[in-house]
Amino acid sequence: MEKITIFTPTYNRAYSLPKLYNSLLKQDSSLFEWLIIDDGSTDNTKDIINKWILEQKIVIRYCYQENAGKMVAHNKAVEFAENDLFMCVDSDDFLLPNAINILLTEWNKCRDNKDIAGIVAYRRIINEDGEFIEHQNIPIEIKISRLRDLIQKKYINESSLMYRTSILKEYPFPIMDGEKFISEQLIYNKIDDRYQMHVCHHDIQACMYQEDGYTRNIHKIIAQNPKGFILYYEDLYLRSNNKKLKIKYLIQIIACCLIAKRNVLKELQKFGKTFCFLPLIPLGYLYKYKKLNKYLPK
Repeated sequence: MEKITIFTPTYNRAYSLPKLYNSLLKQDSSLFEWLIIDDGSTDNTKDIINKWILEQKIVIRYCYQENAGKMVAHNKAVEFAENDLFMCVDSDDFLLPNAINILLTEWNKCRDNKDIAGIVAYRRIINEDGEFIEHQNIPIEIKISRLRDLIQKKYINESSLMYRTSILKEYPFPIMDGEKFISEQLIYNKIDDRYQMHVCHHDIQACMYQEDGYTRNIHKIIAQNPKGFILYYEDLYLRSNNKKLKIKYLIQIIACCLIAKRNVLKELQKFGKTFCFLPLIPLGYLYKYKKLNKYLPK
């Protein structure tokens, strides 16, 4: 029977980890390990986790690294993972009851299909009153799909993803000098080029958006990681057939180039005749000024 590595990257989230830990204790299957990569926390994260390790209620492996960002932590976790299946559960998320059992049951339906990279299931969002926010369900007749197709058709906004560990080893996140983040979708799109996902029509995990989380701080994250987002937006531009979206991506590329001090014209040459894009350069400056400037070092 295959097992799952539940990977959690964490940075100063001692206040939210107990909820995730308790959700793991409630699982009716023990066929998993919890692999925590601590990205340089300065709170009492280490003490809390060491206490749980001593309890020996579930298999926990803990690794501390100097603050280097989620992508470095993810690459390290994939390298360290000892199980065939790998799932990232963020430190502000928690698993719903029976999640491990559901995932392994679904995996048994598709594990022999080598064109399947993993499973996509539902990740529920909880509002401030502790209630689930309604989400659109993927049509039940869809059993297999590429992740990006589900996103483009707006069947999913937030998702729970489990991949074959061997496939993730083939697609490490690029690490950009001086930066700590790059969109996960960049790698998922590359995996989509070769594989599809088995669709699990069940809720697997849930979270409440945190004030210091990715969703509520997207412009700050872009401003602090412009080189990674250049790579991300360039990939989206090349994949898109929508003219309005392509223009949007070019404007974001220009803004990130300005922050990263890259030659804008040289970067735009990758996509055709530069003079065609000249009218977009002022819009790139405007996007940087309105959305990103306040997050840059003074």
